[in-house]
This record gives sequence, C-alpha cells and structure tokens, in this order.
Amino acid sequence: MIEPEGCAFQKHYTDVNGIRKLSINVTSCNQNSNIGCIATQVPLELLSTPQYSGRCGFNISKSIPVYQPPTSLVCQGPFSSPSVSYHVTISCSITDGYQPINLEVIKPEGCDYHEYYTNDNGTKELSVYVTSCDQNSTIGCIATQEPFQSLSTSQYSQRCEFNISKTDQG
Repeated sequence: MIEPEGCAFQKHYTDVNGIRKLSINVTSCNQNSNIGCIATQVPLELLSTPQYSGRCGFNISKSIPVYQPPTSLVCQGPFSSPSVSYHVTISCSITDGYQPINLEVIKPEGCDYHEYYTNDNGTKELSVYVTSCDQNSTIGCIATQEPFQSLSTSQYSQRCEFNISKTDQG
C-alpha cells in the first residue's frame, strides 16, 4: 500500500480463493497526498528479484471539512395570538460549533415585525413577532456557517420557512 501522508484512513485486506483485495477508506486529509497499491510477486528461490511488480496511484486533495453544529436548527411556530389583534410569533435556535453559525431572519415582505436575538453561551435564539401584514408572506430563519478563510461560501446552511396570511381588514 502507498499510504497517504497527512490523511486519516482505514485499510482492509481480503483474500478469497487467491484473489487479494485491498480496500482503503480515506476520511480526511490535512494536505494534498497520494494513495495507491503496489503488487509484487514473491521471488523464486533462484532469483533475487521479483518476477512481477505493478503499482497504481491516485492523487487526493486536502479535505475541506463541513463542520456540523452540535444541534440542528430548531424552529417553532407560527403561533397566533388569541386576541382580536393580529400577532404571529416564530422562534428559531441553534447551538454554535466550530466556525460560528450566523442566525438570520427571513424578512416577511409587506409586514410590520420585530426581531429579538440572544446568544446564551453559544446557543443562539431568534424570535420574530409579526404585528401586521398587507399581503400574504413568508417568514423564517436561516442558519449559515461562517466561511473558512480559504473559501468564499459557507459550508453549512439550514433554513425554515412559514407562510403567513395578510392581516384581516374586516
């Protein structure tokens, strides 16, 4: 086996009816590397060098891990107020992981609303209170991981959306 440098991997050998198989599972690499196999025939007693030798190799790139936050995005709502006045509430929360998670509101178009954001030791919560809407709209939350310095896009993204109705002018 040509072992990949700077990589985490597992190898597994099998031999079924004289057919030998090597399986290699690479889970991550902290640098670009090479991996492969070398097959050699055991030398005959009269010869000191192998009769057959073959190899295959593959280049593998450095891994760019996607770090999942400790908990997924949790969304609740929408909850309506039992009072005569229009009032819709949603709440979203997520626990920060390696690479911070941004939690943002999906702004309801044509609606008056207030948003409240808290961060309690890495547990981020966003509550949104809609007081009126002049059209049907969508409200929700988006959780995105801040991008690594070497990347321009975030790695983790999750969202929840809820449809809400316009205020009854009746």
